[in-house]
Amino acid sequence: MYRNLLNKLMTKTGLFFIVFVIQIATIPMYHIPTIADGLNPLALGFMARGEDWSQYLTADGYFYKYGQLIFYFPFIYFIRNNVILYRVLLAVNAAIISFIPVIIYEILTGHLKSENKEINYYISLLTATIPVITLNSKYTWAEPILMALPWVILLLLLNSMEEGVSKKRKCVYSVLIAVVQVYAYMVHARGIVILIATLLCIFLIRIAFQNKNIYISLYSITTLILLLFDRKMGAVCKKTLYGNAEGLLGGSFEFLTPEFVNNLFSFNGFKIWGEEMIGWLFASVASTFGLVSLGLVASFVILLKFREWKTNRQEMLIVIFSLLCFFGALVMGTFFFLDDLLAVNVVEIAKRGERLVYARYLNGANVCLSFIGLYFIMLKEKLWTTAQTFCTMGIFIFVHGFFLSVIAKRIDHTITWPHITITINYFCDLRKCVRGGMYSSINFFSGGIAVFSLAALLVFFIALKNKKRKKVFMSLYLAAFLMAYGWNSYNALYRTDTYMMQVLEEYDDVIKTVRGKKQLTNIYLDDEILRCGFQYYFSDYYVLTKRDNNRGNVKDMFIISTNGTYNKELFDDDYYEVLDVGGEDLDSHIYVKGSTLNESLQEKGYRTQKIESAGFINESE
Repeated sequence: MYRNLLNKLMTKTGLFFIVFVIQIATIPMYHIPTIADGLNPLALGFMARGEDWSQYLTADGYFYKYGQLIFYFPFIYFIRNNVILYRVLLAVNAAIISFIPVIIYEILTGHLKSENKEINYYISLLTATIPVITLNSKYTWAEPILMALPWVILLLLLNSMEEGVSKKRKCVYSVLIAVVQVYAYMVHARGIVILIATLLCIFLIRIAFQNKNIYISLYSITTLILLLFDRKMGAVCKKTLYGNAEGLLGGSFEFLTPEFVNNLFSFNGFKIWGEEMIGWLFASVASTFGLVSLGLVASFVILLKFREWKTNRQEMLIVIFSLLCFFGALVMGTFFFLDDLLAVNVVEIAKRGERLVYARYLNGANVCLSFIGLYFIMLKEKLWTTAQTFCTMGIFIFVHGFFLSVIAKRIDHTITWPHITITINYFCDLRKCVRGGMYSSINFFSGGIAVFSLAALLVFFIALKNKKRKKVFMSLYLAAFLMAYGWNSYNALYRTDTYMMQVLEEYDDVIKTVRGKKQLTNIYLDDEILRCGFQYYFSDYYVLTKRDNNRGNVKDMFIISTNGTYNKELFDDDYYEVLDVGGEDLDSHIYVKGSTLNESLQEKGYRTQKIESAGFINESE
């Protein structure tokens, strides 16, 4: 019976099942989106079911694209319990991610012609359990899809290169590749990197490999039509959700201005850009426990074997596509944040300190490079040399030293959010990082990252020492990956979610007493960190914060602010404290603006007390 079970699990279906179980294991811990990236892309789906977040989104100022709604929309439309819905959407992420090891296994056996099924299986499993995947799939943002799509494209490209492909299949592959690459761009503007990498690889296949199985005309026409559709669809989404709002952030390339280019090509700009890229490389190498370093070295070793370009085209294609995705994302991502770093001359970053170690944009390419590293050292071990071992360790030691000497002092005690550095902040103090107004700081931020990097370097060193003992190598990495996933599922994800749910549940009953009365369903939050969770949980309410210029025009609203702190700018001689609501362990308290809302609460049995102008303890500007 044990062998039968093992045989069933040691298949592509078994791979999907195991990874899916690992992915969903922590989902019951989560209730709501806790970041704008995980909330705003859902807005169009909620609008379709009659809940308009336009005012909230306009004030928030972040536009994200619409592509992931293809997977989410049916569930958003039919599931009206938002906590259950969120867990279902995370399960959808888990299903999407669980196809990655299946595709990897197919590539290994079908295209790279590896006959060692056991090693193929463990490489596939290990790649799919890297914390970059397991942790970043726990938000309803674009990452899960952007991590899965490169593998779909690689499989389609490899299939199209096979000999004896029928004309019908050539047409199908030409269209499908175009559809998938443009879909990556529909999911997020960062998908442009995947699109460009695919385009360049198609020319590589036709020119260098002299393979004409992809019809350029059909591929180009499909791509052009879909890009035009995306342009129109994006405009419709912006108009629907944001009206005529301008200056939206996210999903745009508006940072590419003449002033930016001048700054970039100055000595100081070029220096800071280089430091930023090394910081991102550090985060990529550390977050994968050295596998990105291994993958980079293996990639260049494969590329330098010019004689194999004609005989080992599949290997070459995977390496070139992965490197294009990695360096494309590195350049584009560091460009995006460079203006902020230049503005403060990187002497002391005013906010968002993680921008110097922002590996999130590289996640999809990091997975590809990690696979290449595992493939080379496990299945090409005869080609692995001592010099290559020194190179891989050298890269890790260099970026670790660079972080300690250049970056650590610049990011410590700065403002940041835990989800951006979730794959490297395991040893940071995240207990109170979600509190504190618009932004938060993480205690022991640079120190915690440095300690983790040292631990990851130790794991990498031990793994390389045992590279010939393949089961030891694989087991060590699997244990490290699962421990990291389990710890930060609690340390970062659960703690953030729990704090928000604690506040939500404390005021849930009183806020829901006015549900259905549109003029009364308004909530003002003094702590902006809470805004995403509140807007999602109270999806038919209007959530305001200090960034909303309309806040002074709303006559009736709940106000949740620091206990004893009254919002002077909202005071209009009808400001009330709701009594007997809110526990002593909370930093916040609930107040009411507007006599109509106050009378409605009193009718429901709640006690309130009017606050006179002279009664201000503190004034919130």
